[in-house]
Amino acid sequence: MTDDPDERYLEGPYDTLSATPRLKLSTTELARFIDFIEKFEEETEQSLSMSPGYREMRMMLHVMRNHLAGRLTTPTSLADASGLTYGTAKRGIESLIKRGLILSRPRTKSGKTVSLHPSPAMIAEWEAYAGKIRALPSRNV
Repeated sequence: MTDDPDERYLEGPYDTLSATPRLKLSTTELARFIDFIEKFEEETEQSLSMSPGYREMRMMLHVMRNHLAGRLTTPTSLADASGLTYGTAKRGIESLIKRGLILSRPRTKSGKTVSLHPSPAMIAEWEAYAGKIRALPSRNV
């Protein structure tokens, strides 16, 4: 990010960035894929003896879905969507931010209120993941 005031306080996917990521899939296709992955993960968690850890998948799904729909994601809404306690979810969110998958942007001049957005790297990872998952059934027939 630059020190340009217009870039520091961007609120959502429709604001202008110096390097706006372009989706390779349509918004509808990626939204449908995110819905599928959410249902797939819920079924996996219920069917298998898995330890969900920080439930990063749920957090990533929530951030991506809101990004595609143009809705604001706050740390509180993301913590709630994770299904974890607030403290545990907060650590998971901080981990995603530290790894460069989620961007935290101040919503006010004081910077105390922030919004969360998928990074271009996270969007690229999801598009690659969507391509691989969509190709699985045809490879296994």
